[in-house]
Amino acid sequence: MSKKRIGIFGSTGSIGRQALEVIEAHPALFEVEVLTAHSNDALLIEQALKHRPNAVVIGDESKYAAVKDVLFDQGSKCSPDPPPWWK
Repeated sequence: MSKKRIGIFGSTGSIGRQALEVIEAHPALFEVEVLTAHSNDALLIEQALKHRPNAVVIGDESKYAAVKDVLFDQGSKCSPDPPPWWK
């Protein structure tokens, strides 16, 4: 069975953090494809480094550069809100 690729919108909120806990508990079933957050750049970066998603979106454009700078070498696409590849 192939893994389900999961996008977590609001990954830094309480429900998003719980969803990531479920994914962590079942690594053979799920992998993180996309993480998004409105403004908690520190936690979003921590989550992205741990889960290695293909895309990371930060809603607060003033924090975009910080997120992109840390995650650039990881290979995740980083975007301010809205991401241009979703248009």
